[in-house]
Amino acid sequence: MGSLPYPKLLGEVTPTGGRRWIPVEESPLSRAATYKALSLGFWDSVILQFPGSKRTRRFIDALSIDRHFEKLMAEQKATKQAQEA
Repeated sequence: MGSLPYPKLLGEVTPTGGRRWIPVEESPLSRAATYKALSLGFWDSVILQFPGSKRTRRFIDALSIDRHFEKLMAEQKATKQAQEA
């Protein structure tokens, strides 16, 4: 059996040089707001559990956070431009 691909996956970097997969604890929002964003489908995540272990860890896709923030920024710009017109 070969080695697990998790270390390589978790070490993946974004185009801007940051880590792609971040633990929930390192989210830019509070824990409650992070889980709300996840439950609403704003952000993508994976739950990692090694074979034989009961412990799990959730990792958030940093690119999905970027996509969501970019979408919010575009919506807010459009709203502002509409109000100024």
